[in-house]
Amino acid sequence: MFPIFVEIKTHKCVVAGGGKVAERKIKVLAEYCENITVISPALLPSISQLPVRLINRKLERNDLLDAFLVIAATDDKELNDEIVRFCNERKIWVNSATKTSGETFAFPAVVKRGEVTIGINSGGVPSLSKKLKQMIVRCLPDDLDEISRNLLDARNTLLQATKNEELKNEMNHMTEAAFDDDKDRNA
Repeated sequence: MFPIFVEIKTHKCVVAGGGKVAERKIKVLAEYCENITVISPALLPSISQLPVRLINRKLERNDLLDAFLVIAATDDKELNDEIVRFCNERKIWVNSATKTSGETFAFPAVVKRGEVTIGINSGGVPSLSKKLKQMIVRCLPDDLDEISRNLLDARNTLLQATKNEELKNEMNHMTEAAFDDDKDRNA
C-alpha cells in the first residue's frame, strides 16, 4: 500500500462496531476528524465519552452512503466483509478490523506530536507496529512540537525573503541544527 496522509477533519467517518478495536480506532480518528458516527447495537460505555455521534442499533446500508471513510470493526467477519464490498462498489475508503481483502486503506499505528504525525504500517502484523511505535517514541525529542513550530515559522519568513534554492538550503541547515542540539539533550 502507498503511504498517504489525507485531510478528514470535516468529512464523515463511520465506524461500524462498538468494542475495544472500534474504541481504539475511534480515539485515533478523533485526533483528525470532527464528524465521526459510531453505529453498533452494543457499545462500550467508554465510547460514549468520545467526541462522536452514537447510533445504538445494527448498521444499515444507508448509514454508509454519504461516508468518506468507513471502519468495519464489528466482531462479525461476514458483516465486515459485506461492509468492505459495499464500500468498494461505491468508492468509499474502507478498512476492516478483520483484514478483509478489498480494504482500500490500512489503519496505521500513529505517533503524533503537535503537527508532526508518523504513521506505521507493518503489513498486517499489529505487534510489530506496536513495537516500532514504541521505538520511534523513544527516539523523538521531547520538544519535537516546538522544533516543528519554530522551523515552520522560519520557513514562512524565509519564503518571503529568498528564492526556492536558497530556502531549501537554509531549511536543511536549520533542521540539521535543531536536531544536533537534541544529541546533547538525550545524552
